[in-house]
Amino acid sequence: MASGLLRASVKILNKLPFSSPKWGRSLSCLPPKEVDVVIAGGGIMGLATAYFLAKRIDPSRICVIERDSKYEMAATPLSVGSVRQQFSIPENIMLSKFGFDFLTNCHRYLKVEGDDDPNIQFHRSSYVYLVNENGEDALRENYQVQCSMGASIKLLSPKEISETFPWMCTDGVSLASLGLQNEGHFDPYLFLQYMKKKVLSMSVRYLNAEVTDVVRNQNEITGVEVKLKEDSCTETVKCQHLVNACGPWASRLALMAGIGSEKDGLMSVPLPVKPAKRYVYVFDCPTGPKETPAITVDLSGTYFRRESSGNFICGRCPSADQEPEIDNLDCDFDYFYDTLWEPLAQRVPAFEAVKIVGGWGGFYDYNTLDQNAIIGTHPLLKNFYFINGFSGHGIQQSPAAGRAVSELILDRKFTSIDLTRLGFERVLKDSPLREKCII
Repeated sequence: MASGLLRASVKILNKLPFSSPKWGRSLSCLPPKEVDVVIAGGGIMGLATAYFLAKRIDPSRICVIERDSKYEMAATPLSVGSVRQQFSIPENIMLSKFGFDFLTNCHRYLKVEGDDDPNIQFHRSSYVYLVNENGEDALRENYQVQCSMGASIKLLSPKEISETFPWMCTDGVSLASLGLQNEGHFDPYLFLQYMKKKVLSMSVRYLNAEVTDVVRNQNEITGVEVKLKEDSCTETVKCQHLVNACGPWASRLALMAGIGSEKDGLMSVPLPVKPAKRYVYVFDCPTGPKETPAITVDLSGTYFRRESSGNFICGRCPSADQEPEIDNLDCDFDYFYDTLWEPLAQRVPAFEAVKIVGGWGGFYDYNTLDQNAIIGTHPLLKNFYFINGFSGHGIQQSPAAGRAVSELILDRKFTSIDLTRLGFERVLKDSPLREKCII
């Protein structure tokens, strides 16, 4: 019910201030015969890649292909839209630091001439991670990494937690980390739509179609087969570079390119990314705290925050035996009552009396190897680019990730942030680079 209402609102919003200009529609209505770059997937990763490419090459030589142009099933608008510096590996901290800069300066980066300044409803606030004695060493290790990368983080004792957040019960908590700057939350749907509008205004081609196959000539991608949404015809778009920005369904495109299709060798290893469904619940609590951090992460893994509407949102990654089916976006409200409510009420006594007023389901592009992004090329298919597997922290890292892929295409190397360790090579070696701070 709630997710249906959300999807209905998305349909309405698509009719409002974000329609493409006339020239944008004419550029995007039919498949081009040949372009320099095809970006399969027009969510935030694909659009961010197109944005940075279009700043350096002829935008009309870039084609974004998106099968769900209204974003009814897309991961981006169904996320909780937040940004943080509190990660366990340097690359993620650097990706999100640039993400914070981009998000807080959307009025400059995504400005379209003649339009009002973009406003993604950004609210500066902090993340708070709570741990017990068993998690204290890991939190301190993360803190050292974060500080070494220039993040501003403070460790809080239980007494300091109570002084800072008097509405919070600290039972079982031995330590917390608090972000002091460069963290916050925003409207993910607005960010996506402003990014799309900016990319279209730059004359990037945007095609409402589905990639049905990848064309290869030995170890080189030469094009894609596409099927337009308006008809059943399939056409070929030739390209020199193919970017996999298919989000939760990225492994399908990789398999079309032959990745994971052979019995042995480099092409035998599949892309370890799959859809993982996550629930977000909206509840009312009139006696709840009037202000909360951007996200508070409890010992149980349950997270929550107060929205500008006065309601609260919350969620939690399920255990392996609780993973929901991925054939729909329905929201399981029993999961809230059975699993989330008790730890929420233990942490915030006011949450003993709440009323569920909504909720939705959305997808992570879940990297089963190490819950970390895969950014780079395939060692055999040098013109096939991964920008996949962010496992829940993709929207905040999309500007830096899109910039990184544009650098690989145009400069043949990373020039802004060295993301070599996030490449596909670690998948081939079965050598995880684990991110410990997954929500």
